[in-house]
Amino acid sequence: MRTDCSHRLFKIDVPAIDCFFSGTGDMFAALTVVRLREATSRNNLASTKSWVSPDDVEAINLPLAKAAEKILGSIQAVLEKTKKARDEVLEGMSSPMRDMQKDSEKRLHLRKTKAAEVMIVRNQDDLRDPQVLYRAEPLSSGDTVSNETEHSSSDFKDQVDKGEDENSSQGLRNKANVVKHG
Repeated sequence: MRTDCSHRLFKIDVPAIDCFFSGTGDMFAALTVVRLREATSRNNLASTKSWVSPDDVEAINLPLAKAAEKILGSIQAVLEKTKKARDEVLEGMSSPMRDMQKDSEKRLHLRKTKAAEVMIVRNQDDLRDPQVLYRAEPLSSGDTVSNETEHSSSDFKDQVDKGEDENSSQGLRNKANVVKHG
């Protein structure tokens, strides 16, 4: 926001990963704190009230935009690697699943849930030094941003039990940051 209360808007487009993950919100929050402090310090804003950038700074050069680029780079790398490991775990479970008895359904559910947890420790390098693959782009004043989310009748437990993904045809479809040109 500028001193005249006008907004400086930007967007960052990131491809969706067709998978359910557990722990993404915690990872996003932790990275946001670190990367925003880093970006404000780099721009000598740490002692500025509310870390507000001068009015002449473009939206894509704001500390928040630069922090978000690094945050999304880290998260995308960790999630891609987590999905690959998750798919390997679930593939190894596919044949034993047919033979499982009812009393072991809870154990099977826990194994699937565990496989969907983001693998932060294994991917520390992506958190420390992310590749910035997704760049902030300015939004024009005629663009509007909506956050459209469609829910289906499948609940979380059914998705995990069936090995379905959050973004599968039976799961949650998140169409975040859909830009509509006006």
